[in-house]
Amino acid sequence: YDLIAPIARGPMSDVWRARHNVTQAEVALKLMAGDPSSTGEAIERFQREARSASRVNHPAIVQVFDAGVTGAGERLLALELLQGDNLQQLMDTDRLSVADGVQIFVQMLEPLAAVHDAGLVHRDLKPANVFVVGTGSERQVRLMDFGLVREVDNPGLTGTESTFGTPYYMSPEQVTNPSTTLAAADVWSLGVILYELLSGQLPFQGESAHSIVVKACTEQHRAVKEAAPWVPDELADVVERCLGKDPLARPTDARQLALQLAQACEAPAVDRALRQAPKNSGTAPVADTLLASPGPAVPSVHLPSAEETRRAVLKTALLFVVVGSLLAFAAWHWAQGAHRE
Repeated sequence: YDLIAPIARGPMSDVWRARHNVTQAEVALKLMAGDPSSTGEAIERFQREARSASRVNHPAIVQVFDAGVTGAGERLLALELLQGDNLQQLMDTDRLSVADGVQIFVQMLEPLAAVHDAGLVHRDLKPANVFVVGTGSERQVRLMDFGLVREVDNPGLTGTESTFGTPYYMSPEQVTNPSTTLAAADVWSLGVILYELLSGQLPFQGESAHSIVVKACTEQHRAVKEAAPWVPDELADVVERCLGKDPLARPTDARQLALQLAQACEAPAVDRALRQAPKNSGTAPVADTLLASPGPAVPSVHLPSAEETRRAVLKTALLFVVVGSLLAFAAWHWAQGAHRE
């Protein structure tokens, strides 16, 4: 492959526009970042991304044409080269109505359902990984970037896997125990995306990646109807179910979510509200500036280990218990003084 121009750079891989030197076909060439001699977890992730393509044959999932190792020892994936914008870019440049955003979201559920049916969990769903080709009635969606995919029937790294992901979209269980996440973790991410499309805001924000995921694990998000009062109850209920802390309380997978969303959208009030919705000004600026990257997307990051995150969550919970106890004692002491008087 001859490299033509960089497309994106990330913490785990770089993507180039490239041309095959025999067929002259242009592809998006993904090269694993770091030391070509890397072993272990990084290589396993790269190989799982390549394998996922053969397990899911769906036209709305970016195709993998080739996988291998260069003469210099770099691991590569040759992917379908797409023309268009990702959902994050459309949201950031104010080119997307709420109704169109929800339509794209609904289209995304079909290929993701095929992923879940194949026993895979994407684990990095976010607007930047939803590519939109065409416009208007010709609009088509492509689901991409399976670099963090988990094979449910092939644990592989269980017990040793580090915590990777994009903090704003990571479910509590992906933070605390990433090697056992199921499709419900993707449903959480979908809930964040739908919340963002409807309100122009993110349910959890913070000054660092760690503070964001701790909030997601320990705090209740602002209800979507508070962030966007126009959202009909039927649609708000779907969002809130997706963002339940307990994975068992969420829709099981993308297919079940699609059914629930379809039922909600059958209500005349929902269709009318979506068409009349105020245009969002895009995600809050912190989403673009907190974790800066060369491209427009919020990057995936390597977070502290699951054990470190669990300790942080426990410390936060303990702090709430201590403060609550002090307040209760103060109230009791005041009541005793008032009784003596």
